[in-house]
Amino acid sequence: MVRITRVYTGGGDDGSSSLVDGSRRSKSDQRFEVVGCCDELNAALGIVVMEINRLPEHEDGGGSNTIQRVQLVVSSALKRVQNELFDLGGELACDPQKIPQNMVLIGQQQSDVLVDEMDAWLLDLEPL
Repeated sequence: MVRITRVYTGGGDDGSSSLVDGSRRSKSDQRFEVVGCCDELNAALGIVVMEINRLPEHEDGGGSNTIQRVQLVVSSALKRVQNELFDLGGELACDPQKIPQNMVLIGQQQSDVLVDEMDAWLLDLEPL
C-alpha cells in the first residue's frame, strides 16, 4: 500500500498538475476529472464503512446477527474496494505508455471478486 506523507505540492498554481511520471497536464484534463470521481467515491465509501461500524452490536439473535454480518463481511469488502480505488486513481494518474513496472493495476480479477460478493449478498435479499 502507498503511504502519503504530503497531500499538496504547491506546483499547481499555474492551472496545471502532474501525472505520476512528472509530465504536466491542464487541470481541466478529463483524466483529473476521473481521478477526482474515484477520490469522491472513495470518500463516500469511507463514510459508509464508518456508519456500518457505528451500528449497535448485540449478541441477542434476530436482526443484530445481521448487523454483525454486515460489519464483518460488507465493511471488509468496502475497505478492500477503497484500497483498489486508491490504486486505480494512481493508475489513472499515469500516461498509459509510462505506467511504472511495480504499480498495482486493477483488472478483471478485482472486478470478478466484487461481482461474486454482490451476487452472494443478493441471495440474502427478497426479490425486487
